[in-house]
Amino acid sequence: MVKRWITILMLTGTASAQLNQRLGLLRGNLVVTARRYEGADMVREDTLYPSRNQALQLTLHVRDVPGAIDITASCKARTAIPATAVAVSFNFAGWDRSNYVLVPASVYNGNRYRAIGNGYNPQYPRDMYYNPHVQLTISNNPRLALDNGQSSCIELQTGNAATPALCFFSPRLKKGCIILTTQGTRVGYNGLTVAENARQDSCSFQVSAPALRKLAAGFGDFHPSGDKAPDWAEGDSLTLRFRVFVFDARDIPALLRKFLQVRKSLTGPNQPRNLLPKSQQFAWGTDISRGLWSENPAGNYYLPENNRDFQLGWVGGLMNTYPLLALDSPLERERVGQEMDFVVNKLQGRSGFFYGGITADGQIIPEKMSPDYPAIQAMVRKNGDALFWMIKHLALLRAQGHGPFIKKEWEASARKLAQAFVRTWKRYGQFGQYIVPDNGDIAVFNSAAGAIAPAGLVLAYDYFKDPEFLAVAKAAAAYYYERDVVKQGLTGGNCGDISQDADSESAFGFLESLMALYHATGDPLWLKRAETEAALCSTWTLSYDEQFPPRSDIGRLGAHMAGAVFASIQNKHAAPGTCTSSDDELFKLYRATGNQLYADLIRDIQHAASEAVNRPGHLTTHNLTGSSMERIQPSDAEGRGATGNFINTRNTWTETDGVLMAMELPGVYLQTDTKRIEVFDHVSAKILPGDDLLLENPTVYDAFVSVMAETSRQAAVPMGYTAFLHWPVVKVKAGGRTVVHVSTDGRLSDVRFANAKPFVIPGIQEWSGDFGHFHIGGGSAIVLDPAGTDRLQTAARVLQGDLKIPVRVGKPSTGDIWLSLDATDTTLGREGYLMDVTPSVLRISARNPQGLFWGTRTLLQVLEQDSLHRRFPCGVVRDFPKYAIRGFMLDAGRKFFPMDVLKQYVKFMAYYKMNDFHIHLNDDGFHAKGGSWDSTYAAFRLECETYPALTARDGSYTKKEFREFEAFAHSYGVNIVPEIDVPAHSLAFTRMRPEIGSKQYGMDHLDLDNPVTYRVIDSIFTEYLAGPDPVFSGPDVHIGTDEYNKKAAEQFRAFSDHYIRLVQGYGKRVRLWGALTHAAGVTPVTSKGVTMNVWYNGYADPREMEKLGYDIISTPDDWVYIVPGANYYHDYLDTAKLYNEWEPIQVGDVRFPEGDPQIKGGSFAVWNDKIGSGITLQDIHNRVFPAMRVLAQKMWRGTDTTMSFAAFCEGARYIGLAFAPANAFRY
Repeated sequence: MVKRWITILMLTGTASAQLNQRLGLLRGNLVVTARRYEGADMVREDTLYPSRNQALQLTLHVRDVPGAIDITASCKARTAIPATAVAVSFNFAGWDRSNYVLVPASVYNGNRYRAIGNGYNPQYPRDMYYNPHVQLTISNNPRLALDNGQSSCIELQTGNAATPALCFFSPRLKKGCIILTTQGTRVGYNGLTVAENARQDSCSFQVSAPALRKLAAGFGDFHPSGDKAPDWAEGDSLTLRFRVFVFDARDIPALLRKFLQVRKSLTGPNQPRNLLPKSQQFAWGTDISRGLWSENPAGNYYLPENNRDFQLGWVGGLMNTYPLLALDSPLERERVGQEMDFVVNKLQGRSGFFYGGITADGQIIPEKMSPDYPAIQAMVRKNGDALFWMIKHLALLRAQGHGPFIKKEWEASARKLAQAFVRTWKRYGQFGQYIVPDNGDIAVFNSAAGAIAPAGLVLAYDYFKDPEFLAVAKAAAAYYYERDVVKQGLTGGNCGDISQDADSESAFGFLESLMALYHATGDPLWLKRAETEAALCSTWTLSYDEQFPPRSDIGRLGAHMAGAVFASIQNKHAAPGTCTSSDDELFKLYRATGNQLYADLIRDIQHAASEAVNRPGHLTTHNLTGSSMERIQPSDAEGRGATGNFINTRNTWTETDGVLMAMELPGVYLQTDTKRIEVFDHVSAKILPGDDLLLENPTVYDAFVSVMAETSRQAAVPMGYTAFLHWPVVKVKAGGRTVVHVSTDGRLSDVRFANAKPFVIPGIQEWSGDFGHFHIGGGSAIVLDPAGTDRLQTAARVLQGDLKIPVRVGKPSTGDIWLSLDATDTTLGREGYLMDVTPSVLRISARNPQGLFWGTRTLLQVLEQDSLHRRFPCGVVRDFPKYAIRGFMLDAGRKFFPMDVLKQYVKFMAYYKMNDFHIHLNDDGFHAKGGSWDSTYAAFRLECETYPALTARDGSYTKKEFREFEAFAHSYGVNIVPEIDVPAHSLAFTRMRPEIGSKQYGMDHLDLDNPVTYRVIDSIFTEYLAGPDPVFSGPDVHIGTDEYNKKAAEQFRAFSDHYIRLVQGYGKRVRLWGALTHAAGVTPVTSKGVTMNVWYNGYADPREMEKLGYDIISTPDDWVYIVPGANYYHDYLDTAKLYNEWEPIQVGDVRFPEGDPQIKGGSFAVWNDKIGSGITLQDIHNRVFPAMRVLAQKMWRGTDTTMSFAAFCEGARYIGLAFAPANAFRY
């Protein structure tokens, strides 16, 4: 037996008294309970009290805020508790079934209507046809009981709601109540429940953590939710937050208007991301639309869907043509004309109404048919769209000066359709939901399917000057407003795949009609009604940045989806935009009222639409660049794993939406006298002194920003439908800034472009462009900050050698380069730097000398692209590497590289901020020639005093040379990592001491069972590691450990562990090649402080190595191995593939998450396996040069979606000529 709540939670304190008083106005109280579950069944419910010693300790805070009460309910487990949820219930005893109940985007008027079917798009019953008295009928959705004497319960999760809220209006008490909460807690999405008793005189609004529903609502059906109550460990806690409004309300519109005002007050402002300028979306979208031109037996048209058939209105037909007409292209204008001919000639019925669709072969497509009534029906909504958009096309052609292009047949068809609406209104006093185009009969009555028809009639009045069109528009709009909005708090029936469910499309469509009437009449009554309707629209629009599952499509993109528009109470997904509209009606409303909330709503919708656009580095549809699709899944309506996922397809209407937004809404709106400014495009804008407007573009695409500037007096005049033709457009380069002067009458002049981000390799992470250039002149110097002179000297000395200008200490003068160390910006890390460039001084600062030096390399690369090597564009650089290790391994064991060549490689690497030079000092040929190891090549490249015979005779480095080399590399910011490769690849050692060679596995293997082997190899390592001035002076030493025969896995593992410990004993960090999957065994191998080059996942599974605790350098052979002249791996790396697909988190076929702390970086390798092949040092450099530049880009910058590989290569042509001698090796 479930113990039901019976106790009122008594609250004390001033704020608590306020809560009790406000809830008391509605005969309400608050109860917090713990609910125990077995599966989906609640088996016990206990009231929680703040002062009692219970298994779940409740802490309740109540705070009075202006106009509302904030409540925080926190629960902490005193002991382990199984399968328990927490619920906060707002219980109302003075309930009335006539109360209007709202859960945004899910429940309107309690969904207390007749419901039909049990699935998507149910068939209408016979009694819905030709019945003017039919009651509003919805699909099988969560709802309160229609009949008296029945209890009911609506169970949702917060993902089902556009705003996590439970709201109601009491007509009897003239009160409204809005209970806001948050998305969820640590245990998942919150639950939203409305439970009404059988007498329908009490109701409980409940929020639970987490959602515990027996059934989850689908698309017109229900399925097992899979919800589970969490187990609590001792100390576990969670917090539920609320903001409660109780207020006077005359009617449902008052509740809706209040909701618009407060819907974000608890979750707070969302953070739209500026990612994609609307001009770029317009370009991609119109390119897609052009490609949809189709010539078919039925006629020629642009495809509105993913098949060859044609649908009029709704999802694109005769709508996706409008932006193409706006291009003012003769070809597209001619094609739009052909589509107009096709629509007029093939789809218009005798009554004047249009059929809704036609197959490519010419068969009319019937809609919502009944076998009892054979007359072909069409959606009223599609006819409303057709009238609205046909007149918009005609008006646009006139505005463009193409009036002669308009055919009389088109005008006659539009007039005939308007007249059909007039006749229907006069005959029925409504437009119905489905119409018979042949005779004009309404086949299905009720709903607000004709919501946009008044807008079409207003445009027809404006075009044809027929006052009857306006009269009917006014009468119909007044009727729908009173019947649907005022009395029911909804509009619905606008979608062809639902019943008469409440939907967003009718809400936004009706707003279009109300604003059209305000435009035509100037009557403020229509403006007031439009404000209520905009509030209804806001209930459909996601009001906060929902946190999606991290592994979902949206979660992986980190997309901010506030502004996504839910479809209907049946189709419980959201979409990137409203179907199908630019929402210019909202902008007109904002312009007429100045209400900031409407501007915010526009901006949210626009930015959510851009988040759904498929593009490089931001894949959503996995389809055409610029494509999008209608499914944004905020809930589990389509299954538990669907939340946050896209469907890999595309929808023309969403793409058309994006194009219309770019076209019909200004990027920036400015009132020149009040200085009011609103930015809708993906740029920022600021008014500067002197009436200048600064536009900044943080995106990776050039932006062409439309600017609408006017006075507040001009804003009082309603805006026409083709106003966008006259808005000036300002170009703002990717990452750039533009300043333009705005005169008081709104004209733009004196456009100045801020400097674009300089091209360097690797690319700069952050750039803020300014105006002008810094010049190095005859009196310029490198000036060191006196506070850090000693630590600045090395970088200054190298830069002085590059630029041939003097160095001094002190304060900079005009034309000077100033170097300083500043630890303020901790986010820059060890290698980051700041560069602040003004016309007078170029300042480079960093936390460490390493970062400062990288700043000087950026300086050099930019200077070399200037013809005189003297100018740097003004702006601010903030740059830092994505990966700590950016490496290059050179096999000097099989091929000798003179020391001056190694030094040139250091300069070469430093020029591209590559910081890790791994030198493979010993190796041998793979196989004994003719079976004899004596004739197999082997070399060890260092002077060895312990075993002089070990040092190669065909080329080696003295200890003094190597020490100097390491110091030289250090001055260039490059870490030298010497590798002594053992216990395989060891022929040089066994040739010197044959007794330590393996008789079982070959002389290139050390004998790991021979104690002498350890004594010999210990002494070799010690010679280079010991003493006050060790030969290996850097922090890292590589011990090889690769490709030993796995039959001796345990001995190999013991050997590896021994030399890790030996090298660590000298204070060095150890590197090694990955082989521990190949050499699987039980002998432990130290991982702490050890970094592994994972080169082949069969030898070292990177996931396994990470679990063992190894840090990883990604060195995947199939991606980054160069073997010159061989027919395996790569002769030249596939740099295009690397640029487009690889970065260090890709280790072979395993891709780690972004930011994985154990992926330290990457390295590419040159293996000189083909000994004696005739490959020269220049041949090797020719292979290294392109690889170095691309991999420097990928390891510093990461994947850069701002630039294609072709563009990267084009920019790279101008780098590496003036200051990088490694580009011109001569041997």
